[in-house]
Amino acid sequence: MDGIIFILILLVLMVPLFLTTRRQKKMMRQTQETQASLAVGDEVMTTSGMHAEVAGLQEATVDLEIAPGVITRWERIAIRERLTGDAAEDVDAGYDQSDGDDVQDGFTEEDIEGFSADQLTPEDFAGDAQGDEARRGSDRDRRRDGDVAES
Repeated sequence: MDGIIFILILLVLMVPLFLTTRRQKKMMRQTQETQASLAVGDEVMTTSGMHAEVAGLQEATVDLEIAPGVITRWERIAIRERLTGDAAEDVDAGYDQSDGDDVQDGFTEEDIEGFSADQLTPEDFAGDAQGDEARRGSDRDRRRDGDVAES
């Protein structure tokens, strides 16, 4: 009787372990096949979640174009998956490169063109610092229970 219980306990513990191992091996094989079958122009996602287009291939590395004209070199093992047509279209849907009047983050192309951080002076930030100081001062007068301390 004790032998049967021992065998059942072993089975209960070993079956999930076996199934998990098979699933991991299958995913690893798919990733290796994807990395081996990459072609220039493929839309891919890296293990860090960055979406890019394959611009060049070497034996152990791959060149990825992460923005127009910006190419970086990555190890092939960093490629997690090839994006299908639908996934690649979803990524590109938020930005239309064909129109120069795109507004991103509230700035137009004209606002950004010719801008340099070297043109900024400490006075450009003075208004923000005064506002922060005023907020800190009002918080300093407030006690933990939410009441305002008497001065």
